[in-house]
Amino acid sequence: MSGLNLTVRRDWQEQLYRKMTENTHLWRTGQVLILLSAVLVFCITLLNLPRLWVNVLRFSLSWSLFLGFALWTLYRRSRGRVTLSLLLIPILFALAASAAYLDPRVPQGVSDILPYWAVVISLIIPAVSWSIMLPILSRHPVEARRLGLHVNEWLPNVVIGAMSGGALAVHLLFITEFLPGDAVARLGFSESALFWSFSLLAGLWVPAEEFLFRGLGFHLLFEEAGNSYWNTTLRITVLNVLLYLVLALYTPSITLGLVVLVYRTGLSLINVFLLYRRKSLLPCMVANLVFTFVMMQLFPL
Repeated sequence: MSGLNLTVRRDWQEQLYRKMTENTHLWRTGQVLILLSAVLVFCITLLNLPRLWVNVLRFSLSWSLFLGFALWTLYRRSRGRVTLSLLLIPILFALAASAAYLDPRVPQGVSDILPYWAVVISLIIPAVSWSIMLPILSRHPVEARRLGLHVNEWLPNVVIGAMSGGALAVHLLFITEFLPGDAVARLGFSESALFWSFSLLAGLWVPAEEFLFRGLGFHLLFEEAGNSYWNTTLRITVLNVLLYLVLALYTPSITLGLVVLVYRTGLSLINVFLLYRRKSLLPCMVANLVFTFVMMQLFPL
């Protein structure tokens, strides 16, 4: 019987150390961005700006920033990373500004003047966003797969995600029947509100939240750093809910703020579990999309 002919690099310890150091820096950078975003959004809410400008800054400094950073981690070693970043950042910020401008809850929004045109324009947001993301994911399949970005077993993953998000949404709808009337905003499920909500979620909100927290965060903390499942889940959920804590402080009622925090915590716990079991980010994205879509029709997120 012949032995295995294995070649071990002499500098394997140095390579391992470099990888661990890089992963630590990536996660720390992500944490800084999240904390900085929360602080800036908190400060913006204190400035008494028009709702339109608050949304422009909030969407840009949260979802656009997070999505840009998560995508950068995929192509950061490629040659054209600087050029791609210079193109990506203004496009993502422009999409955030467009979503804010089309918000049917804002009087200055186009959706109040031309609702049908607003519906068409709002659908451009996810179209542009995914036309940027898909080429990046396809050109960096190894890096994308590490974050759970693949379409293996896509049908069961979509069904599981839809059922998970739908079940949480049904529970939320049941609970709202017992909340005070002023705690529930209710956009009324109008046509403009439905299309705008879907466009914002599918184009910016859901990819940014899932790519950064469940994708990058779970990969770095659980798979690379070797933290336990519950340690990873707790750290991801605390950072994720921090963003909604800032918003909850300025909701119309304490009840509304608590409901938002409780259900966003529940969604984070569910999505970390889905990623852990399914090894795919797809069910997490679908669950987030379904649940947040319903939640946005009830609460002024």
